Amino acid sequence: MLNNVKRIVKGIKLNCKYIAGIKDDNNSLFIKPEEIQPGGYVLRQNTGLLASQKINIAGCTTVKIGLRTVPYIITDSLFNTMSKETQNFIINHELGHFYCHKTKLDNGFERNDEMEFEADEYSANIIGIDNAIVALKEIKETLDILGFGKAKDCTDEFDRRIENLNKLLVNI
Repeated sequence: MLNNVKRIVKGIKLNCKYIAGIKDDNNSLFIKPEEIQPGGYVLRQNTGLLASQKINIAGCTTVKIGLRTVPYIITDSLFNTMSKETQNFIINHELGHFYCHKTKLDNGFERNDEMEFEADEYSANIIGIDNAIVALKEIKETLDILGFGKAKDCTDEFDRRIENLNKLLVNI
């Protein structure tokens, strides 16, 4: 499947508000072969686009390659400052948005707690609830240190997300 995806690069349709940063110098959409991950998703790192969109670390959209719609995950440079475990949480969280909210991704959406909780829970099912909580705490701490937490009012959001996962942990 991976080789098949790599061969189909013409006619790619991207559903994304970050499209300007994903085109090449000729204003053509491009995906580098190394951006296609074994899990069947595209990962574009270090875009520098997300902070301006008020998404600090990563975002997910969709890309149509041939007849398949696949997740297209975009990370900002802050992603690389995170531990490997937290990066794994973030990737799975973004995949959670794809699998739980695909229609909304295609049409654009506003962030809300319910969607973030669902994406967190998707990731926690893969990496474990304890690991997901540790990852959320690392992200929150990093954003607070950099001054993003209070400026973008995300400290409360991360507290709610951690509390939601703690409730799941208690119910196991």
